[in-house]
Amino acid sequence: MFKSVMFVFLLLLVPLVAGAVSLSVVDEGSVVVAELDNPARYSFTINAGGEDTLELYSLVGVTFSPRGSFDVEDGSQKVDVLAFTNRDIRKREGIFSFEYFLTSRLSGIQSDILQLRVASLQDTLEVYPVNMRYLDTSLTFILKNNQNARLENLTLTFSTPFFTEQKSVSLSPFGTANVTIAIDSEKRSKLAAGAYIVEVEVAQPQGGKGVIEGTLHYLEQQGTSVSETSEGFVIRQKTVEKINAGNVVVADSITIQKDIISRLFTSASPAPAEVKRSGLSLSYIWNEQLQPGESWSVTVTTNYTLPLLILLLVIVISFLVHIYTSTAVVVRKQVSYVKTKGGQFALKVRLVVRAKHHVDSVQVIDRLPGMAKLYEQFGLRPDRLESATRRIFWDVGALQAGEERVFSYIMYSDIKPMGRFELPAATTVFEHKGKTHEVMSNRAFFLADTMQSE
Repeated sequence: MFKSVMFVFLLLLVPLVAGAVSLSVVDEGSVVVAELDNPARYSFTINAGGEDTLELYSLVGVTFSPRGSFDVEDGSQKVDVLAFTNRDIRKREGIFSFEYFLTSRLSGIQSDILQLRVASLQDTLEVYPVNMRYLDTSLTFILKNNQNARLENLTLTFSTPFFTEQKSVSLSPFGTANVTIAIDSEKRSKLAAGAYIVEVEVAQPQGGKGVIEGTLHYLEQQGTSVSETSEGFVIRQKTVEKINAGNVVVADSITIQKDIISRLFTSASPAPAEVKRSGLSLSYIWNEQLQPGESWSVTVTTNYTLPLLILLLVIVISFLVHIYTSTAVVVRKQVSYVKTKGGQFALKVRLVVRAKHHVDSVQVIDRLPGMAKLYEQFGLRPDRLESATRRIFWDVGALQAGEERVFSYIMYSDIKPMGRFELPAATTVFEHKGKTHEVMSNRAFFLADTMQSE
């Protein structure tokens, strides 16, 4: 029996010796915060005598990651190990030494001692004091990690009378982090200068949390802050707002300048206390007594609608005058109703061609609507009629400056139109100063129901 046991023991001893595992440990952050749930961190350098399966564990309330068994290759390799402590261990601050075991498939079980340190959140994290001025729009807090603890994914909630803000940070051992927070200007304007406590709640995703405190010094400030806003284009509105940023009563004033033209279209709310003229400009002045934290504003509105309308009208008139004076020939088309014995629908068309300058090779072209026919026994007979395009031509030749010619004809149809009957514009082609030009007449129409024409 004894020989059998010794034989089995020797069989187990052979692979243990052949595949022995050795390791060395480096501290990567062995401080555990009592209020949080951060793990102690170590770097294990494992030398395996072959491909092996290992497992780390402890019997004193410490669990490891990697959890359970894990495979290693032949040779040296690094494994990051996290040691999680239970609440009982974190209740007592100071050094905590514990035994851990390493189980190897090839070489059996070996053990050693690891140390970690439990520290309070107050001893671990520190918020440096910060100064705040009245015109500051943000503050930067410096958060210092005073321990050999790696703290990741911390959620920090900063609470002061000036703001409440939540930020996320991670801290390496003995590292620092800058946390920038926007200032609530509305809350700040109602608070006096002095020292304020900054309460910072520190929480982790695993559920642990605690509170630390810092100091915020709100520095004294005397004077006023000014903000100006302008909006609108045609109706321009400018608002000037001032706030007493100090701790004493301030005799304040607002001055807005306008030129002598824009002042004619300017109104102010409230009315200025004083108006001063200097050359071609006017200065509107308002005065006010401001209590600490009190604000006041002045709004000035300049309405450019009327001057813009006048300017637009001048531009349109100038454009029309330019078009009229630059056109050498003007054509007007008129239409009137004609009664017939046979009851057909008939219209008399009258084309008035007037030359403002001497022109040559004048040709007047008009077009009959699709259902209409030309009554050839009236007016000046056209020089040419195109059946395909239904266009009629008059070759005029030259016209002297100021000369006017009238061409009239009657068109008729067996079908009486209903409602508005519109005729196409007539065209006049001519030569002026060696260049060929073309002008169009107006589009004449006839109201068949009312027997009115334009």
